[in-house]
Amino acid sequence: HRSSTGILQAMPLSSNSARSTPLGGRKVETPSYQQWLFGRDAPASSPASETKPSSPFSAHFPPPPRPMRSNSVSLELSLGQSSPTGVGSVLFAPLSDAAGFLAKAAQLSLARNDLRHTISCCNQAVALAPDCGLAWKQRGIVRLQAGEAQAALEDLNMAVQLDPTDARLLERRAAARHGIRDYVGAVEDATDAIQAEGVRPEFWRRRGLAKMMLEDYRSATSDYDQALRLDPQHAGSWRNRGAARLNLGQKKAAEGDTSKAIKLHPNACNFMQRAKIRLETGDYAGAARDCTQALKMSDQADLWVVRAIAKQHLKDLPGAVADLDEVIKRDQYNYKAWERRAQIRLKQGHYEHLIQECNEAIPAMPEPGELLCCRGQAYYRKGDYKSAYDDFESALQHEPESVLARKLLDMSHQCVKQLESWKLQLGDPSCLTEAVSTVQLINQ
Repeated sequence: HRSSTGILQAMPLSSNSARSTPLGGRKVETPSYQQWLFGRDAPASSPASETKPSSPFSAHFPPPPRPMRSNSVSLELSLGQSSPTGVGSVLFAPLSDAAGFLAKAAQLSLARNDLRHTISCCNQAVALAPDCGLAWKQRGIVRLQAGEAQAALEDLNMAVQLDPTDARLLERRAAARHGIRDYVGAVEDATDAIQAEGVRPEFWRRRGLAKMMLEDYRSATSDYDQALRLDPQHAGSWRNRGAARLNLGQKKAAEGDTSKAIKLHPNACNFMQRAKIRLETGDYAGAARDCTQALKMSDQADLWVVRAIAKQHLKDLPGAVADLDEVIKRDQYNYKAWERRAQIRLKQGHYEHLIQECNEAIPAMPEPGELLCCRGQAYYRKGDYKSAYDDFESALQHEPESVLARKLLDMSHQCVKQLESWKLQLGDPSCLTEAVSTVQLINQ
């Protein structure tokens, strides 16, 4: 540092610097760092400050006035608190400034995806200053990412109260409301965000998604139309518009939208959606190919199920059973997979396999009505009408409205009664011949 006279002044570099050698090689005494910073005397424990005179250059360093500590600031804070970012401190700052500093630190941590540190900074900030909207906002975003939609909504409500004109904040709150299934509220928040900044495609996407959950598919399609005009390279918008169009019965248009999504982003989710659309249009071979492609990227159980359905329509029953086996290996409580496999076993005529698998699955299933019907049909076709009757009766207890179970129960009851009457007439050979012919006719 040079003074107005051009003389190089000696400034201590740290608290440990006692002397400095300026240009010219002559040693001079320098004030201690603490004295230079605050104009204080050196600590009493420093003999140098007591025996040696102050530097003749100290006049060129008039000490700055020491800031007065505000009455609202805690002692610990006024003495200097380490920065959460590692840079600087909140020295002598009022509480609101300290809270804002912590909120900014939280924002930086969120950008680095350090969610734990973000939450810690936000907690301190709102404790120091409950009116720090940025802290409420950042904490709400982190909680939303963590799946805590209700807690996120509470934080974002506070943030919106403090800054009701922040359109992006409204969109975040719409996402939180979507998370707690308040789709009407999500539509309202997204609409307010669109009115404030209608050029942001994510606002239109958010409202379109909420409208789809409300089954307002036509209006959702319009929102996605606008989102795609603003951002035609967003694969999710193409996929979701395809889903909305599928629900409107526009199958070809839905397939076209999903194909566009696959071109932009060929991930498992997009392939699976197109596979489901192709099942609806009857393109079973295309659906199977899409599932096979998706299974190279993901191991979701739904992909195996959809491919099994496609193979079943293509009459590839062994392949369908193999896919359903994979589903059950991954989730033994996937009762839909058990039911579909049982139906295929019934078509194949593999009654023993079907009965054995149903014996394993039925005790663990909350609603085993369909499996009971399948096992009952296997017993019926094997000629075990009493066991079939018991299964159909149990199925009706679980599903009283089942027309199939009622019909099969009546048929098996007639067969049981007929067998009992044959037992009474067993001595007559003609009755035995009639019984065999009847059983053969029933099993056809």
